[in-house]
Amino acid sequence: MTTRAPNTQPGRYDWHNQAACRDHPNLFFPDSGGYHNARPLCAPCPVRDRCLTQAMTAENGLPTPFRHGMWGGLTPEERHQRDRVRTRQAETPQQENAAPKIRTGGKPLAPCGTRYAYERHVRRGEHIDIDCLDAYDDYRASRRINAAA
Repeated sequence: MTTRAPNTQPGRYDWHNQAACRDHPNLFFPDSGGYHNARPLCAPCPVRDRCLTQAMTAENGLPTPFRHGMWGGLTPEERHQRDRVRTRQAETPQQENAAPKIRTGGKPLAPCGTRYAYERHVRRGEHIDIDCLDAYDDYRASRRINAAA
């Protein structure tokens, strides 16, 4: 039987009770560094964003050896990389109205509400908004009409 320490800071960690991992803590802090069993639990977790936010806030600026466990679906190395990118973006002066850039190729991201944005969301495993879904449905409908003609 597993027991838990009482919540001494009400409100701050209330999301822990909703986490998909609440009954499997050993998966997220493996001795050998293998997180392959933890990822499937993180993917559909309803509090994944809050979990990742807490880890990123707590670990801000720490090197990888001082980061531990799987948080928000990311390993210590992945969180360190994300932290480095975020720090670089904060240090780089941003132009107003500049289109966001992707890591590879430097091409601007397709705006939401387009078929290309829908495909990007699918590739990255992101939430697909209704505008992108509608754009993709329109694209598929136009392909069916062209194929029938």
